[in-house]
Amino acid sequence: MLIQNPGAHGYELLALMEKRHYKYIVNFTKGSFYYNLQ
Repeated sequence: MLIQNPGAHGYELLALMEKRHYKYIVNFTKGSFYYNLQ
């Protein structure tokens, strides 16, 4: 599969990084929201 589409691995890695980055942004937003709530 990787031989047929060499860009697949890079795309999956990018998607994984975006997912992790999104999770970080959500956690950061929640944290600042709770901080402003106090």
